[in-house]
Amino acid sequence: MIYSLLNNHSATPKRVNEQLTTPVDVKSKADRLLLYTKFPTDYKIVLAEIQSAKLAYHTYPLPETVQPRLVLKGIPSNVPEDDIHSDLAAHNMQATRISRLTKTDKTTHTVPTKCPIFVITLSPGNNIRKVLQIHKLCHCIVKWEKLKNSRPVNQCYNCQAFAHSSKYCGKPSQCVKCDQTQRY
Repeated sequence: MIYSLLNNHSATPKRVNEQLTTPVDVKSKADRLLLYTKFPTDYKIVLAEIQSAKLAYHTYPLPETVQPRLVLKGIPSNVPEDDIHSDLAAHNMQATRISRLTKTDKTTHTVPTKCPIFVITLSPGNNIRKVLQIHKLCHCIVKWEKLKNSRPVNQCYNCQAFAHSSKYCGKPSQCVKCDQTQRY
């Protein structure tokens, strides 16, 4: 999504489309343009053109790059994360991160309790259905659940807008303290 209209709307998409395998679809809203590509290579070319033109934009991650996260229950809290990682690798599943949930004491700010609940971040390309079919891990019967996000609405920490994250934002950052726009 580009937050400014192009100077030469006819020539710019035509020039960009010459580099792409399929033409980019452009949808016009009141003060912004929505660009749709069909292939990841086309997406990267269009994104590079937008960045080189220094336009304000935001985008979303490609489906191939999304790292799914699942909750794993049923394994005792004394089992190390490395054992879970190696058991998942034995099932041809690649986890990029395994973290155990902990409970922090509010008065002393220490971590006295390690919960028997793990959050598994899978690498892109893993089939979640195959992971959900794994019922035994580390010699225990396990249960998988989808991770429920505590913040269901995404907010960008760069521009403070909603529905996208700062990782995919190319808009000038909004300074919350002084309410001024800054470009880094």
